Amino acid sequence: MQLTLAPVFKRLLLPASLSGTVTDAQTGSPIAGTLVQVFVIGMTVPIKSTLTDDNGQYRITDLPSATYTIIVFARNFTTQSLNVTLMNGKERKVDIQHNLLQISVANIS
Repeated sequence: MQLTLAPVFKRLLLPASLSGTVTDAQTGSPIAGTLVQVFVIGMTVPIKSTLTDDNGQYRITDLPSATYTIIVFARNFTTQSLNVTLMNGKERKVDIQHNLLQISVANIS
């Protein structure tokens, strides 16, 4: 006799994953080389991180079901931080739009 797991039970055993695309909020262009970090809420060291590819896409796998803080950093853009809840066996798609840093130069006399 062969024992099979019900589809719902199988999904509970599978880790969660996070994916998406990082783009420039003004132009819609993908931002390659963006650092995407996953933190357990309240912790200061990421448990996983990756860089976006040439198309601005990222994917982070093998995450346990939980709520995480995601911090996204791209040179010359504002840093984004958001909380995301992941469920076992599911892939959560989170697209992020970055705004350029606003740099002001003070008049020096």
